[in-house]
Amino acid sequence: MLQSQPIKDIVSSVLIGCIILFISPLISSCVSNQSSKEQAEKSLDSLNIPLDSLDVGPASGNNKSIPASELGNSSSFPKSQKIIHSDLPDFSSFKNTLTKKKAFFNFLKPFVQNENNRILSKRRFIEEQYKMFLQNDSLSSSNQKELIRLGERYRCTHLSISNDSLYLELLLKVDAIPIELALTQAALESSWGTSYFARIANNLFGRWCFTPGCGIVPRARKAGDTHEVAKYKSVSESVQSYMHLLNSHPFFEELRKQRASGKSSDNLTYAVNLAKGLTAYSARKNAYVHEVQNMIHANRKLFENKSIVSDSTLELSTKPISLRRFN
Repeated sequence: MLQSQPIKDIVSSVLIGCIILFISPLISSCVSNQSSKEQAEKSLDSLNIPLDSLDVGPASGNNKSIPASELGNSSSFPKSQKIIHSDLPDFSSFKNTLTKKKAFFNFLKPFVQNENNRILSKRRFIEEQYKMFLQNDSLSSSNQKELIRLGERYRCTHLSISNDSLYLELLLKVDAIPIELALTQAALESSWGTSYFARIANNLFGRWCFTPGCGIVPRARKAGDTHEVAKYKSVSESVQSYMHLLNSHPFFEELRKQRASGKSSDNLTYAVNLAKGLTAYSARKNAYVHEVQNMIHANRKLFENKSIVSDSTLELSTKPISLRRFN
């Protein structure tokens, strides 16, 4: 009997040890989960991102307007990708479709007008320098450098000011984009300002970029592809990028030639005609062009309402650029 007590103590110690071994992983897991949760909350707080904006799965009620092509598979975007805040109002809050369209056009119109005016300011400079060239007047060194800089930026093939090739090429490229065309493409590409990439990256025109880290990797991107969805610091930057694409990229030469042939008295007809040069804008090619044209016609009443869309502040080029003298 005197020896039974140590045996009982040993058994009790073994039992206690087993219990500790059994419950310690559970305690560790709970602590770890709580720590991870707190860390995640800190990360979200540091980004200042609304929680509902992170839920991009198809079950989210906030994403009914997001095209399926943007949602892709169930994998997440790389955590290293920085999400920026959009300048866009919450157009998804509009229940009436017509009201949403008006709000979208009214919001975006000033950005389009401002960028067009900026482009036309450059155009006036080019016209002035070309006029001096035709009159055999000497151009200042700074103006010569500016002409060559513009030629490089707009992908001109002629970068010499010794003949008129550079001037004519710049005049073909440096010109305004019809408001009706710009607003329609923005509406189509961004689902009237409600698409996922419009909301988190100010990308209103479906632009891609190809430098690693330049944008946001889309979920549906195939293995081996390198494109990203471009992100912009502001709506203004998005509009500027879109217009520069149409004005400089070789793919849109036909659009620019159509524009140079002269502006129609009817703004809508003019925009519809220029849309023919957008076949390279989408893999859908002509089907995309027809959709843009149909949207322009479908929103005719909005475009004809001068309180919604007006180009009265613009001085769109109406003369063929092949003219060698300015009147």
